[in-house]
Amino acid sequence: MKRVFLVVTAVIAILFAFSACVPKPEEPGNGGTPAATSLEYFKSDREDALTYYKTGTWYFFQAGNYFTADPIIKADGTVVATRTSLECDEAPWGLKTYEAQLLRFYDKEKTNFTIKLWLKGNKDAEIKAYFGSEPYQDWAYNASQNIQVTDEGTEVTLQFTRDKDVDKWLKLSLEFAHVPDLVLQVKVLQENAE
Repeated sequence: MKRVFLVVTAVIAILFAFSACVPKPEEPGNGGTPAATSLEYFKSDREDALTYYKTGTWYFFQAGNYFTADPIIKADGTVVATRTSLECDEAPWGLKTYEAQLLRFYDKEKTNFTIKLWLKGNKDAEIKAYFGSEPYQDWAYNASQNIQVTDEGTEVTLQFTRDKDVDKWLKLSLEFAHVPDLVLQVKVLQENAE
């Protein structure tokens, strides 16, 4: 009986020794991949703006205090933006939804775009998806549509065709200055450009 006990104890000790040598996967926020990083504010008047801002990267813009803090991007690619209770003004053409936006740039040499997003909010809401020139040139260069955000999460496929050149940037912006207190989560599931 003593032998069995000694053998079992030795086996357990060896297993513990080997398990200590096996590296543990790094967890976000514990010295591994950061749990989340802040998005960068888009500032079109940067001296090096045309070369600085990259395609395939999320940025944010606000004209006022529309966000409680800078929006973040999680390790899995989900962007989270939390709106304050500030409501946007109205202009002759409608609400200034563009005063709070998440934006992403695309290759302006391409003409056909399909963008599949996953969206979720802390409440159901309607936000605007704008695709076109930055800075704004003319409606002939741009398209926009309203998209639904649900508190259960939903997938949305956006398709845009562009037949005019843009001066500086071609962007997708999700605009929601007209939806106070919205906590918006968005993740790109797929992007195609031809």
